[in-house]
Amino acid sequence: MATLEQAVKSASAERVVLAGARLGAGALSYPFFDADNPLTSSNAESQIDVILGRRASSEDVDSLAAFLTIAVSFHVLEGWRYLSKAAYALLNASRKAALHLAYYAELRAARSILAGSGICIRDTWHFAITEPGEIITFGAPRSSSASRSKPKPCSLAWAHVRDCLNSRLGRKQVYVARLTQKDEIISTHVAASDALKAWSRVTKNGERVAEAVRSLSLSNVDWAEACRASSSTRAQLAENWLMDWSVDLKGMQADSATRNIASYGISLSSDTFAALSRDELEFVCSTHRACLSDSEGGFDGIDLALLRDFCLKSGRLALGKNYQQIWRKLRQWLSDQGGKNRYEARALVKQVQQADQSPAGRVIKLADRNNRTPEGVFARAFLLLRLATILQTWLWKQIRPKAPDGNPQWPNTILRHFATWSCLEPHETTPEEYLDLEEDQKTALDDIAAWLGANTFGGPAVWNDECAALRELCRFERAALRTLAS
Repeated sequence: MATLEQAVKSASAERVVLAGARLGAGALSYPFFDADNPLTSSNAESQIDVILGRRASSEDVDSLAAFLTIAVSFHVLEGWRYLSKAAYALLNASRKAALHLAYYAELRAARSILAGSGICIRDTWHFAITEPGEIITFGAPRSSSASRSKPKPCSLAWAHVRDCLNSRLGRKQVYVARLTQKDEIISTHVAASDALKAWSRVTKNGERVAEAVRSLSLSNVDWAEACRASSSTRAQLAENWLMDWSVDLKGMQADSATRNIASYGISLSSDTFAALSRDELEFVCSTHRACLSDSEGGFDGIDLALLRDFCLKSGRLALGKNYQQIWRKLRQWLSDQGGKNRYEARALVKQVQQADQSPAGRVIKLADRNNRTPEGVFARAFLLLRLATILQTWLWKQIRPKAPDGNPQWPNTILRHFATWSCLEPHETTPEEYLDLEEDQKTALDDIAAWLGANTFGGPAVWNDECAALRELCRFERAALRTLAS
């Protein structure tokens, strides 16, 4: 049994990639496992417990790697569905439900990112797969007392501490036992949050995110390289950004606590039953506008705002108090090494600088770690889902050349299933048809903007007059399909 940090550091995406290349060879329908795969049973989680409880064979490793390959896709797609339901709740002024659902979208995004790196976050017993094919577990089964009953070093000392605390503080022994055994049982929420923090500190993951930043393409510039100072590597810039960007990987546990209050508490605020506000509607509209693309399949608005955030955070790391000089440094790099003339370099940097004034810039600002409103949690979930979607696309790109025919069909099949599941199935299943899904988003946004310009705002009134447009604003699955199919 390893610690969480040890497991995350040892995990590798390589086995997940290899499993993805083999997936679907013997089964054309979801979940694309071979018939003899033990995880095709009705209780896959129990089968995983069995595998983790024994010395894993090479077949066991292949089964768990295949499970992770599917988990990457399922978590990210389910996350987008949660976000859609959160939007519906917010537009219906059900703010507590919106916060609850947005947090679970965030959790799904985190689990997808981790699964793509060979890390499986489950109930309380988690595992990671290393590149040589070793299974490393962390946490412990919730229903098993075996790990608790095994004698540990200093167990008598811990028993003495428990007795003293129980007698002095009057606490129940089971409560104090949690304090002394917290490294054995790690809940899903805590494991996902802590593992994501540990994941962001692994150099190879930082490099992958640096490549993701490159895919936030603006004139095909390697922005991670452009921002790099002689004292910092690309991976360091990416790690710094991940730990300090608006979504704040350190803050998932705080969002979990906020979700608990929203889900189980009683609201005594005087505005508890307030109708939908114009600010809430415009926030959902801004998030949709941040999804729209000028290029095929991109999230151009939010990607540009994320790129600005990355440049500023990199500037703080490399230049300290003089971080605003990053813009001058970028113009210089684009002229000297980026293949741009002086005027092109100036225009590109200005475009990045002004991204905070866009609808996507508003989403970035609302994602601030201190914003515990439904919009704040929603914005953080949206940003983390965007990162998870980029990394899902990266994983599929790694899988394709290693598949027997160079073009595995199961990713396309998953997208077709997801489109049908979301009631968004296009007439055809080509990437071009998925791109057409954006048109309904644009029409809905135009209809809402026209209504707001012609009417005095009222929550019930906008639902009465623009019900169809509002329903379209609750379908973020469109954005997920479009970008994953491109």
